[in-house]
Amino acid sequence: MIKLNCSRKQSVHTGLGRTGHGLKEEIMKKLAVLLTAGLLACSCMAAQAEDARRSITTTGNGVVIAQNNRAVMYLAVETMSADAKQAAQDNANIMTKVKHAVIGAGAAPDKIETDNYTMYPVYEYDKGKVKSRSYQVNNRMKVVVEDLTKTGSVMDAAISAGANRIENVMFTVRNPGKYKDDALREAAQDARRKADIIAASLGKTVTNVISVTDNSVHVGPRNYMMNMRMAAANGMADQETTPMEGGDAKVESTMTIVFEIA
Repeated sequence: MIKLNCSRKQSVHTGLGRTGHGLKEEIMKKLAVLLTAGLLACSCMAAQAEDARRSITTTGNGVVIAQNNRAVMYLAVETMSADAKQAAQDNANIMTKVKHAVIGAGAAPDKIETDNYTMYPVYEYDKGKVKSRSYQVNNRMKVVVEDLTKTGSVMDAAISAGANRIENVMFTVRNPGKYKDDALREAAQDARRKADIIAASLGKTVTNVISVTDNSVHVGPRNYMMNMRMAAANGMADQETTPMEGGDAKVESTMTIVFEIA
C-alpha cells in the first residue's frame, strides 16, 4: 500500500511538470503575436504619417529643338524572272552597282548595310488555274549619310545605278544625348514652376520633393516617306541633284513630380 501511494504522487508531480511547460509555450506565442501586431501598427502609423504629408503633383514638359545632322535612307532593288536563280543573280548585279555608286557619291562603306532580303514566287492565274510562275527578289539597303549636303547626290546615284525603290529618307540627330539631357532639365523646371504657382495660389510653399517619375524622352526625326518605282526610267537621273533639306528635330521629355508643401 505504501508503494502504491508513492507511485501515485510521482504521477501527479509529473503531470504538473508537463502542464507548466505548456503554459510557458502558450505565453511565448502570445508575446510573439503581440510583438508582431505592434510592429504592424507602427508601420501603419508611419505610412499614415507619410500619406498625411500635404503634396502637389505636377507634370512638366520639356522641348528642345536640334538641327538634324544625319540622313538615313532605305533604298531597294526589285527584280523578277521566270527562273529563281536568274532573279537573284540580276538583283545581286544591280545592287552591287548601287553600292559602288552611293560610295562614290559620298556614303561611307561602313555606313551601308543590308536591311532586308526576300524572294518569293509570283503566280499568274487564268480561270482559277496557274498560268505562269515567276520569282520576285527584293533587296533593301540602309545607307547612313553623315554629310547632309551629299544626301541628294547619294540618292540620285543609287537611282542611276538601278535602285528602283526609295522607301524612306529620315533626317535625325547624331549623338542625341545632350539634347535629351536638356529636355529633361526643362521638364523638371516646368514641373517645379507649375507647383510653385499652385502652392502660391493656395497660400503654401513648396518645401521638398517626394517622388519623381521620368515618363519619356523622345527624339522626333524628320521623315520623307517615299515609294518611287522605276524612278530612273522616268528620267529622274537626267535631272539636277535632288534637293534635300535636313530641317530640325524635336526632342521632347515629360516628367511627373510629387512636391511636398507647407
